[in-house]
Amino acid sequence: MRSANTHQEGAKNAPLHISDTVNDPRYWDWPSWDITSVYFLSTTALGDRATLKTRAYYNRFDSILRSFDTRAQTTQSRGYAFDSPYEDRAWGGSAQLDFQASEADTLRLAFHYRHDKHVEFQTGFSSAGVPTTEPRQTQTKNTWSLALENELKLSPALTFTVGGSFDWRDLKLAEEYGAPLGTNSNTTPKVLFQYPRRDADAWNLQGRIDWQAGDALNLHASLSSRARFPTIFERFSQRFNTAIPNPDLKAERATNAEIGANWTDGPIRVEGALFYSWVRRAIFGVPTPAYPCTASTLPPAVPTPGCALTNLTQSRNVGEGHYYGVELSVSATILPGLDAGINYTGIKRKLEYDANPAFRPTGVPTHKGFAYIDWAPVEGLHIIPSIDLASNRWTLFTATPAGAPQVYYRTGAYVNAGLRIDYALTDHIDIGVGGRNLFDDYYMLTDGFPEPGRTLFANIRMRY
Repeated sequence: MRSANTHQEGAKNAPLHISDTVNDPRYWDWPSWDITSVYFLSTTALGDRATLKTRAYYNRFDSILRSFDTRAQTTQSRGYAFDSPYEDRAWGGSAQLDFQASEADTLRLAFHYRHDKHVEFQTGFSSAGVPTTEPRQTQTKNTWSLALENELKLSPALTFTVGGSFDWRDLKLAEEYGAPLGTNSNTTPKVLFQYPRRDADAWNLQGRIDWQAGDALNLHASLSSRARFPTIFERFSQRFNTAIPNPDLKAERATNAEIGANWTDGPIRVEGALFYSWVRRAIFGVPTPAYPCTASTLPPAVPTPGCALTNLTQSRNVGEGHYYGVELSVSATILPGLDAGINYTGIKRKLEYDANPAFRPTGVPTHKGFAYIDWAPVEGLHIIPSIDLASNRWTLFTATPAGAPQVYYRTGAYVNAGLRIDYALTDHIDIGVGGRNLFDDYYMLTDGFPEPGRTLFANIRMRY
């Protein structure tokens, strides 16, 4: 049995976009970014063959995003200035029963429940800086999952595992303040209204076989089909008046296949896997005209003749594609006190929908690797140089004018060097110093936001 309570208070500033030319610059600041978590875990033996595991938790997230007139962050009087507080709560729990039917057969049954509640109420400012605060808007939902898994040892060296789950989601409340869907936001007074509520369910299946081919070699293969429910954000967020909500958004589905192996021989360990995923009903932001260009903002929302598109988008299940790749890692003890390791991931992604042939999946490089050496010249001292590298990745140019085609480009590859030195003062106290991006390379992962240059750090860790 174990329980814990953690509380974190933070504040942060948003970096300035170096190339954004839009009319609403992002002079953003989060003066409050606070997280509280409470959880309880227990494991109870029910006789010689059964075990019950339970978990209960409560999470609380409170934050406020403030947008200012200028980078000085001292005044709020322009149309893009606002205060946007979030009050998020989540609680739930799970119970898992493991039953060993025989020495070769283990059955597991699990039930999960989660309640999510999101509250927001934005404050805007007039040219004189006079605030106007919206009424509180609340979205709440319940999510349940019932899962069953069976692990069967076919022989001392061969294990087959199969499992499945049924998940369902119940949307209880979805409030918004503004012009209701299907009305002209320029002429309709703002009101607190309810989005149409849509519930959903989905199933998941997975099978895996593990083969201990020898004392040093283990092989595995798996096949699964999994669904992902869209989040409250994907269904209802207007993204600062750049998106139209879609209450009818469906779950995405991916079918995943993998074969892999791990091999250990004395001081050397090698692990690798090949994977392939087929994706259906992928969620895309589709350019969408606003009322009165259409009779409704819900799909299909086809524009009337002569009606120009705006820069509004709506999340829809219109995409499909596939991912495939390889993962490989090697680690070894070269000499006493000298370890080394390297890992590599290569992935190709093809995700598209017919209406936007220019679309490119963003944020993931084709090649990514990491290598390190851990040298311990004396007891308690570790000197760890490392190399982190990645190839090009696609990103979206965010200053595209309204109605213009989206522009994608590659950010460029990078190779970063790092170093950390750790020393154990006692069995309970460690100190460390180090640096990242030691050669101060300029590189960028997403449009307009360069990554930090050379940084140094120091830390102390105490265990009790």
